[in-house]
Amino acid sequence: MSSTDHSQDPRALWERRFAALRRGREASASPASDARWLTPWESCLRANATVSPVLDLGCGDGRDTQYLCELGLDVIGGDFSWEALTLTRQVAPTVPLVAFDIRQGLPFRPNAFGVIIASLVLHYFRWEHTVWILDEIRSRLKPDGHLLMRVNATDDLNYGASGHPEIEYHYYSVNGEPKRFFDPDDLSRLFTRGWQHTTFKKEVVVRYGLPKSVWVVHAQRD
Repeated sequence: MSSTDHSQDPRALWERRFAALRRGREASASPASDARWLTPWESCLRANATVSPVLDLGCGDGRDTQYLCELGLDVIGGDFSWEALTLTRQVAPTVPLVAFDIRQGLPFRPNAFGVIIASLVLHYFRWEHTVWILDEIRSRLKPDGHLLMRVNATDDLNYGASGHPEIEYHYYSVNGEPKRFFDPDDLSRLFTRGWQHTTFKKEVVVRYGLPKSVWVVHAQRD
């Protein structure tokens, strides 16, 4: 799979961001733990984590990993940023962590997980790459397994949904960083094959001090 989606080197970009976040966390001694978007899915998480771990795909600063641990679930965290994995280790010290680049596929066997979490990680790629990554995710879920994810919405104006050069439909170069923004038709098209019981819900969250518009997606593998 190509790694040319970003005009900036994405690994270097995220290493800088997470390094700055780590310095701020160490100074404040206040780790991020706002994973409330997962609360409506606690029963699903508990039911499907009894026979296999939950994968936190793109675990970032560890807030979702920490939340899943606090529920008493077995979790595996994965990210391509070493700084992100360091942050996750601070708040979830016993969780197995795996370094990998999602653009090159997922280093897990097929049907390995009952639930995969992907919060704000699948909106940086060209459409065909997004479809390919989603197929990778689906193949790692057990039959009837669940994907819980969040992605940028097309009205996410504080984070680049307007006023930036268009690379392709709903995909923009935001200060040199490609970002995709989804509407309901995009999501329906993305989940046309191999999924059942798919739901999309719009939410506004606070991210880095500003309102952020996202879609919360629940999809069950067929």
